Amino acid sequence: MQLPYWLGETARPEHPPARPLPRRWASSPMEKTIRGLDRFFQETLHAKATAKKYGLWQALDPRVKVVTAVALICLVTFERHPWTLLASYGLTLVFAAASQVAFPSLLARTWGFTLLFAGVMVLPLTLNRVTPGEPLLVLLQTGTNLGFHQLSGPLTITATGCERAAVIILRAGTAASLALLLTLTTPWSRLLKALRALYIPRLVVLILEITLRYVFLLVKVAVETLEARKLRMVGPVDPSEKRAFFAAVLGTIIAKSYALNEAVYDAMRARGYTGEPVLMDRFRLRALDIVWIATAATISGALLYLDRSLL
Repeated sequence: MQLPYWLGETARPEHPPARPLPRRWASSPMEKTIRGLDRFFQETLHAKATAKKYGLWQALDPRVKVVTAVALICLVTFERHPWTLLASYGLTLVFAAASQVAFPSLLARTWGFTLLFAGVMVLPLTLNRVTPGEPLLVLLQTGTNLGFHQLSGPLTITATGCERAAVIILRAGTAASLALLLTLTTPWSRLLKALRALYIPRLVVLILEITLRYVFLLVKVAVETLEARKLRMVGPVDPSEKRAFFAAVLGTIIAKSYALNEAVYDAMRARGYTGEPVLMDRFRLRALDIVWIATAATISGALLYLDRSLL
């Protein structure tokens, strides 16, 4: 019996072997979305790990931490001088270091959004048309025709405008850092119970808790859908097909959120949820909390006095 020629060692295939497909699709928006959602989960797990560490803010009573964070944020909004705002931000970094919070995560999660939103919003404040002052940089000369407007004078960046913009950015960055420090060092259940202990309305606490549960649920659905799509992809996909798929994913997530709205709430009610966060441990003020309140009040008063004396 003679073997077919295509089973022989010297046989050649009729078609040349296919070259490997390019992996340009690995950097597609879908891949970036999957990485972003995975990063969200990793940061959440990191926050839980940070809350379990032995640090300064972890050792404080949650009610004391909430009151302290709110008081320091209010202090930052009242400060007017850049140097006192820098001192407040430096104090926040000291608190983070004493609480064993990783600086890269803290800086990336606060200043990224702060510079993106607050920085863009205060850009017009640096111009002489909004804030007159000593010019630092001339952008356009006198008499420049912009097509829709004829400049009657030079367009410059002023020192006073830069100082006011720096004050706003430092306020936003310091306040965001304090809020993030509170959430990183406090488990979500203890934080909700502390809000109820401070007489925050039950409806507000319920909305916060349901929102957090829905965020995790919808992100999980999106990750599973995108990963299933990615495993079934072979090679590049047409951009129009990508857009259609993302639109379908968004529609599916919205439909599931409506379908699971009552189901999740009924499941929570069936398990005994009444709107009040319930924990096994009780909150108790200790000597450390009293010392911390006195120290925070002293530091806040000193910073406010220094801010007014520098003006």
